Amino acid sequence: RNQHVWKRALKRVAVILLVISLAFGSLMVVSPTARATFIRWVTEWYETHVTYRYAGDDMVGDLPEYTITELPEGYVENQEEQLQVSFLYQSDTGYPITLHYIYIQQGAASQFVLDSTDEVVIDNINGYEAYIFVATDQENDSNAITWIDTQSNIQFTIQAQMSADDLVHMAESVSLVEVTK
Repeated sequence: RNQHVWKRALKRVAVILLVISLAFGSLMVVSPTARATFIRWVTEWYETHVTYRYAGDDMVGDLPEYTITELPEGYVENQEEQLQVSFLYQSDTGYPITLHYIYIQQGAASQFVLDSTDEVVIDNINGYEAYIFVATDQENDSNAITWIDTQSNIQFTIQAQMSADDLVHMAESVSLVEVTK
């Protein structure tokens, strides 16, 4: 008799979960706003590349300005080479470092080619999951680190011909530039 009561209770719970799942799934299919609220980006992994596709409301206003505060010695920002939201840092003795960031919004996407990548390392940058793409040819190719700041709705990428540890150190130092008026 006790087993019969438990079976009935479990069936009811299963029916309730099924109804909730169907309602949630229907809402996700019908409403782009609901879908964007729950799924702001999708990461698609292919043999040759990784693509991030974004959903959500269009962001209004300009992107805030961020900078790398812990650059290796000798590197300075090259303000002549700023393109949209990419910042180039150069040194007399080293290869360039690029900081790139974009809003997570409808229609935006970013892509990383894996053809010349030896491995992908998962790390943590200020509480956010980060992917480090390590180049096969360390002499001629750059490594990259990317992470998504869900609080700011921004994806950051740093690319440089440096070690994964150096990329992580720089990524942890990315901060908002204080605007003085």
